Formats: sequence, structure tokens, C-alpha cells
Amino acid sequence: ADDLDVIMIPLAQLRRQPDPKTFPTLEGLKGASRLEEDADMVMLLHRESRSSEDAVIIVDKNRDGATGICQIGYKTNITKFISEVDNGYN
Repeated sequence: ADDLDVIMIPLAQLRRQPDPKTFPTLEGLKGASRLEEDADMVMLLHRESRSSEDAVIIVDKNRDGATGICQIGYKTNITKFISEVDNGYN
């Protein structure tokens, strides 16, 4: 990807069930050591429950910037993550 200047977005699953009181982390992903070594950025999407319309994006690794948590919305009826300024139907 670096040689061709292409963005790659791999998906990974959690290797174990996270504590419901905490957010998932990079260490909880399958192949975390490779992701930690190779990835420039790791972002995790999290919702408290399947019916929740509140979600967060967790930036757990960012070589060129800040890490942290960003609150977003989720429209369950159209399967779309939205920002606070987005009406959800664009």
C-alpha cells in the first residue's frame, strides 16, 4: 500500500468479549501485534447495544495525530453512522 500510495482499510474482530463497562481496545483485536506494528491508524466503532442510536469512534492509534473518543450517532433503520450536524439521511 505504501509503494502504491493506496489506503487500505482492513477489518478485524475482537478475540474476546470486552468488559461491558469499558470500550474495546487495540489489544483486544485478533492480530493486534501486527496491527500495532503496521497500521498508521486504528479506529474502533462501538455501540453499547444493538438497539442503541448512540455510538463512539475510538481512535486507539494514530501515528500522525491525536487519539481519543468521538461521540457519533447511529441510525438503526438505515444502518448509517452520523455526526451531530448530519441529519442522517444524506
